[in-house]
Amino acid sequence: MNEKCTSTRLEIEEYYAQASSAYINWGRDHQREGIYALHIGYYEEDKIQNNQDQVKSMTNKFINFMDIQDQDTVLDAGCGTGALSFEMAEKFPQINVLGVNITQSQVLVAKEYAIGHNIGNTVFLNESYNALSLKNSSVDKVLFMESFCHSQDKPKTIKEISRILKSNGKIFISDAFMNENNLNSETKKRMNIYEKGWSLGETVGIQHLSTLLKDNGFVDIQIIIITDKILPSAKLMAEHAQMRLQQDANATEVITLSRKACVEAYSLINDSIIGYFFIKATKDK
Repeated sequence: MNEKCTSTRLEIEEYYAQASSAYINWGRDHQREGIYALHIGYYEEDKIQNNQDQVKSMTNKFINFMDIQDQDTVLDAGCGTGALSFEMAEKFPQINVLGVNITQSQVLVAKEYAIGHNIGNTVFLNESYNALSLKNSSVDKVLFMESFCHSQDKPKTIKEISRILKSNGKIFISDAFMNENNLNSETKKRMNIYEKGWSLGETVGIQHLSTLLKDNGFVDIQIIIITDKILPSAKLMAEHAQMRLQQDANATEVITLSRKACVEAYSLINDSIIGYFFIKATKDK
């Protein structure tokens, strides 16, 4: 594994506070004023897409992957401003969506949008997905859209999600993981640039994640690699970040490190050191 990343909750909040304008430009939801997604795009060969179209495609691909049913209670773990939560809530008005996020400013955006647009089947909470206020066995589905990567204690995260899931409840993860765990010293340095710049926790291998799920009572684990679908979006992100690194010498350290992480992320993906996956698993009875 790579050297342990030490981002704290405050560092994660500060990162998103400083990077908010970049994320707004990246993942702006044109259907919902003030809402923006914070994840990579999904490229569809048969469509003409700009990057924001690809981001919206990723949102919808992941929702379809979840096989949501009427009356489901769904937890959006690390919900950002609620882009995914609102998409689910409006497509499936019979479900209840709970969004949790440690970044208070993003939670406030989500709450204000929900109230202003009378979206009554959503609730947003400013809390960590590692220490949820939810009761045991109270949720049907839990999703992590590029938020699992921020966990500083991934075994604790999986254990907490197992606690709040009902019997036969499901966990869904859309994120990047290492393709293998044995990294040389140079690759560890590259991983540190990627993790530090985006305030991530330690990136684990995809097989290590599978073991964590099994150890916490999950079965029917499905791992789908979709790296080729996110490469165009990752490349665009890296190109834009590289341009901004050259043009903006007065950026804050947080923003500079974030831009370096964008460049390194594409390089790591392109070199097959990390891959991008859809994962789902079922909590055993």
